[in-house]
Amino acid sequence: MNVNGFFPAAQHAGEFLRQAELVVGIASHNNASTIRGVVRTVFDGLGQYFPQFTSVVVHVDAGSTDNTRQEVLAARAGEEHLLTFGEGASLRLILDVAARLGARACAIVNPDVRSISPAWVDSLVRPVLFAHIDLVAPEYHRHKFDGAITHQLVYPMTRMLYGSTLRPQVGGEFAMSRRLIERLLSRPDWEEHVPEYGPDIWIATIALAEKFAVCQSFLGQRAHDAQGRRNDLVGTLRRVTGSLFTMMLEWERIWQCRSGPRAAPHFGCPMEMSVEPRPVDVEPMIAAFRQGARDLEDVWRIALSRTTLGAVRKTVNSNPFEFRDDLWVRVIFDLACAFKDHPWRREHVTSSLAPLYMGRLASFLREIEAMPAEEVAARVEQLCFSFEKAKPDLIRQWNGHSTLKEAPRHGRYVSSPA
Repeated sequence: MNVNGFFPAAQHAGEFLRQAELVVGIASHNNASTIRGVVRTVFDGLGQYFPQFTSVVVHVDAGSTDNTRQEVLAARAGEEHLLTFGEGASLRLILDVAARLGARACAIVNPDVRSISPAWVDSLVRPVLFAHIDLVAPEYHRHKFDGAITHQLVYPMTRMLYGSTLRPQVGGEFAMSRRLIERLLSRPDWEEHVPEYGPDIWIATIALAEKFAVCQSFLGQRAHDAQGRRNDLVGTLRRVTGSLFTMMLEWERIWQCRSGPRAAPHFGCPMEMSVEPRPVDVEPMIAAFRQGARDLEDVWRIALSRTTLGAVRKTVNSNPFEFRDDLWVRVIFDLACAFKDHPWRREHVTSSLAPLYMGRLASFLREIEAMPAEEVAARVEQLCFSFEKAKPDLIRQWNGHSTLKEAPRHGRYVSSPA
């Protein structure tokens, strides 16, 4: 097993505990109001569903200034195994501990989730233990207006690129096998990619690109503590697209040859999305899109092709307002290629997506407002088909065969010679 000793604490943990078949990791920062309940519920789930296995909860705190660490210690009862650390690089440390203990499965649970139940531990861990799954991604019971970054961007892109119906969740729970843990720990890009963009899409892409066994597992309703969470759309989209596009660079030979999609197995009994009436005002989103069109014209001239930019301009003034699927696909493809072609402008490229996303989201929410659940699901599938149908265009553009090339100066676009 190729596991580097990144953290002395992980080595000491291995010497102290020797072995654990199941590890559940929780990384925290100022989560005193919720973390005791999370840790207690995880212990209950391990005891209820997997009493025959040795298990440990690994807690890593990133310098909390409240009583988070005391709350974690208070959650432990009896002979339950708990390891708690105060180091950074939390996910890497958790996986290092899991590898040193020889864990067969490692689940990661968020410290601020209020809806967690003991059954979540079962739903995350069981597919790894008994179905030979390497990566378990969660599926939640959501309202049809929720999870927009997933169903408008992450899911259609990963499905189109890597040929799988797995839906990676940004910031959700997940579980991994020993085989995948070892592969992740062997990679050299922990210092660059994970702090910059986060681990969610990074892990899912590695699993899909290298054909690890993946599945979706239904956890139910997800409610979290909003206190302390940043409502930073620009930052979230920058991290999501940065991760998607960076992994496209690494795996370009893989995704250009992948077809599909292949259905990812599902565990559990998913419920239809909630469709109860919920007021949504799309006008501020449309206004943000139009403001972005005024403020980001120079960036969009570099990031978007002449054809796409022209269609965006027309959309700004459309009445009734509509941001079409085919335009959204072209926007994402253009940004991906700009990310590849302009490494010194990558932050500007990814940050410029926010107003475009707001326009697209406003159009989509208005369209599905009165739809029942099955029609909304079908509508998301239709969007995925649009991404898949256009994949040959992406490949040609990515490889430099587009009919539109950027001029060397001024950010203008000119037709390439025949």
